[in-house]
Parts: sequence; C-alpha cells; structure tokens
Amino acid sequence: MTPFPISPARMAAHRVLLRTDAPKAPGLDILLEEQAERLDLDNRDLGLARQIVWGTLRHRFQLEHLLDQYLQRPLPREDVQWALLAAGFQHCGLERIPPHAIVSETVELVRGLHKGERFAGLANAILRKLTRTEGRFKPEVNWHRRCSIPRWLTTEAARVLPETELESLFQSLNQEAPLCLRVRDGEMKTRQAEAASPPGCLILNESQSVTDIDGFSDGRVTVEDKGAQIACLLAAPASNVGSALDLCASPGGKTSHLADLLGNACRLVATDVSKQKLARMHSTFDRLRLRDRIETRLESNLNEGELFDFVLVDAPCSGLGTLRRHPEIRYRRSPDSVAELAALQKQILAKAASHVTPGGILAYTVCTWSKTECEDMVEDFMASHSNFCQVSEPGTPDFDDSPWRCGAGMWRTWTHRHGCDSFFVARMRREVS
Repeated sequence: MTPFPISPARMAAHRVLLRTDAPKAPGLDILLEEQAERLDLDNRDLGLARQIVWGTLRHRFQLEHLLDQYLQRPLPREDVQWALLAAGFQHCGLERIPPHAIVSETVELVRGLHKGERFAGLANAILRKLTRTEGRFKPEVNWHRRCSIPRWLTTEAARVLPETELESLFQSLNQEAPLCLRVRDGEMKTRQAEAASPPGCLILNESQSVTDIDGFSDGRVTVEDKGAQIACLLAAPASNVGSALDLCASPGGKTSHLADLLGNACRLVATDVSKQKLARMHSTFDRLRLRDRIETRLESNLNEGELFDFVLVDAPCSGLGTLRRHPEIRYRRSPDSVAELAALQKQILAKAASHVTPGGILAYTVCTWSKTECEDMVEDFMASHSNFCQVSEPGTPDFDDSPWRCGAGMWRTWTHRHGCDSFFVARMRREVS
C-alpha cells in the first residue's frame, strides 16, 4: 500500500510540539520559523502548523482527557502522544479538515517515528474511534481542564486576584491575541484596524503578515502590544531628563518607545548581556531609524559609578502575562523557576540602583502577574534600599493611570480586564542625601 503523504504543516507542528516541555527551548514562534525554513512551508502550511501547535497547547488537558477514554494504559512514548493530541485538536478544533486526512496522515506520521511501526495500529484504532465522535470540544465544568491551566498557576494568580476573577483571567489568556501596533509617525490608514487607548495604539482586526503592514518596513509603525505601550507610558521619565539607561533592552521595543517619548535632547543608552542581544536591538533600531539616536553597549561595559537620571529595568521574567501569545509557558514554568527568576531580578535591580543619580527614577517592569516577581520584588527592593522611595505619579504627565493602579507607585494591566498582555510597573526615586 502506498503511504498516505504527510503534509509539511503537520510534520512541522509535531516537531514543534515535541519541544514544548523543554524549559530552555526557544519560544514557539522561533521553533516554527526553524521548521518553516527546513520544510519550505508556504504561507498556507505555515498558518495551519501554527493553528495546530497553538490550539493543541491551549486545549492540552482537554485533549489528554479525551485520549484517555480510548487508552487502557498511558502511552509510553511522548512523540506518539503529541501526534495523537494534535490529531485530536484537528478533529475538535478545526472544522475544515476531513477525518480521513487526520487519521491517515497521523498514522503515517507515527509510523515514520523511530520504531514507530509498533504504535501505528494503536494510533489508527484510537483515531478512527475519535473521529466518529462529534468534532467539537464538550463543555467542561472543570475550567482548569477546559483552559489547560496547571494548579500551581491558579494558586499564584489567587495571590493577586479575587477568586471570582480567576476563571475569566485564564479564559482570556486562552484566546488568540490580536496584532497590536504603535504608530510612530503620522497616521496609518487602514480598514483592518481600530484605534485603542493609549493614543497611537492600533489593534488589527484581520490577520496579516507584519511585513505587509503599511509603514512597517520604513519604521513609521512598529509592533507593540497595548499592554507594553501602557507600561512604557507609566514607567517613562519626565521629558526633560538629560540621560536615560535601559538595562535589559533587547530586542529594543521599549527602548525605541522611550526614544520617541524623550526626543533628541536626552542621552539614551541601551545595554544587554550578550552580542546576540545587541544584534537584535540593532536590527530594531535600524528599521525604526533610531540607530544614531541610541547608544548601545554590553551591560558589562557600563562603568562603575556611571549615573543616569532615569534607569529602566524591563527584567527577564516568567512571562505569565503573555500566555495568549506563548501558551507553552504554562508548561515550562514552575514555582521553582519563578523563584530562580526572582533571584535574578533582585540582582539586576540592585545593579540598576547603583546607576541612578540622586533624585533620579528607577522603573521596574515585567510581563507577568506573579506576585513573587511584582509586589514582593518591590517590597524586597525597598527593604534593602533605604535611599529609595516609591513614586506615586506615572511617568507621562496627564496620563490617567487609575485603570491600572494596584498600589503606591505600582500599576498592572490585566488581559481579562483591559484586553492586553499583563504588565507590572513600579517607579522608585533615589533620594537626595
């Protein structure tokens, strides 16, 4: 019998899913780009692969429960399990794919795995039973399973949210995130976008390639989530500061926003820990025509005692506020990894504090809602730095901060409340001795 051909989209999706649980693996977008290049995916196949990967991860617990109904014992092979989970999502989550294609291609994919022949018959039997059922997800009373949320994440969220909002939060984080733009120069005229707050923010209501967006290639428009734009406006220094430092700047999104806010009169320095990260910044600044405006350095090349009126720490974090865009994070993070990140954030903040001039501002931002990385981090910093005080006013004058204020000198955006990624911002001033 001639083997049923396996589409490159399904092959790419399976290879990406295999690396979901690896804590040190790149993000899904990078993994998918690698497979797109290796398998020469066209736009249609790339779109299908993305749907399968993101959908399978957003519904993972539901799909595992569904497969368990057809298994007498757990599957011993992770690669076989991912193939069946992806097939389950295609049946329940993608209406246009015929059952025979799901069954035939998945069986051949399993057969082609290392010693996969022994599992091909089992895969065939399970998928034939599965595809005879109604092709949709059944309503789940257990929202943890419905939203595929590990219990520890619920516990972490409950530290900063009322219990009545937890389900809404995780439902919102399981939705597809829109493409958000920041218009830097002039107006962007398109029927496929709607204006949003803050000013200059546009939300695209139709899917399209970033490179096809009017104004992207020449830097008049850049991709920046609404939450990130709000965070930058809250954190920003006063417009008349003479010098500013972005200590964890790559890939350069917030740095470029700061450059636009501060104008040419302010000296702006952007640093990060590796040449690779600097290269990513340079690519961003070149496209936005800011390369001559921003001084870039390795963080190790900052001089001891070099002081700035404003220092931004957009710290490495758990990224829990970006689960809409990165569903794999829920499986890669753990309480231990959050604690490790918090220890790193503490070190970075301490270093940043040494570069703030007396009277200057230190701003701390993270794209997470973990209390360990947010309020607890600020409390710890303030306890160990008596020469700093919290600043209650946002950085941008006349910017209404009331929708996001969560404490003295602290702000947070929420996906379920504000329709954007979740960011946390804190501002501290070094006192003049």
